[in-house]
Amino acid sequence: KTNAAAIHAALGLGSLGFAGDLAGSARSGVAALRSAAALGGIAVLADVRTGQPGSADELGGGDAAAAFVFGYGDDGDGGIADIVGQASRTAEVLDRWRLPARTAADVWEERFGYEQYAPLIREAAAAALADAQLEQADHVVLVSPNSAVPRRGKSLVTGAVSTTFSPVGHAGVADAGVALAAVLDHAEPGHDRKSVV
Repeated sequence: KTNAAAIHAALGLGSLGFAGDLAGSARSGVAALRSAAALGGIAVLADVRTGQPGSADELGGGDAAAAFVFGYGDDGDGGIADIVGQASRTAEVLDRWRLPARTAADVWEERFGYEQYAPLIREAAAAALADAQLEQADHVVLVSPNSAVPRRGKSLVTGAVSTTFSPVGHAGVADAGVALAAVLDHAEPGHDRKSVV
């Protein structure tokens, strides 16, 4: 039984439409957001974080969930935000791994992971700003299990005034959604806040 089918039924959506689970990595939360945005659907992100006893994952992790409903275009449906540009960068970064018999992951030293992530973040942010035809972002939502990444967020995105990350600790799959919801919760109606996620 899939989680997506249970949520679909709980929302009373009947049998119409597609519902599917994305799993396997924290990046599946971003995949769910991007897919739902492209299809005008619903993305539900949830995770229970585990880590080695006493590790940064255990101490800095948080169990959380967030949900987003996406629509098509500006049709006066009362949406609270618009996607005006996007970009992605992908690279295999071996900063964490989990052997099949283990319940918790092992993690590489934080500074080495940051050195791998920083150029990718700079490139993706610059490309997203260019796609949105903006010179800078007023706000950056930046999430990563590597705590150095959100701490240095403003230095990674040109002109960023402030940075938000998940208020509950790194929430794995749900982290980007929880951090984005935290920003949207404080945005005023009609507020022209330019953010990069």
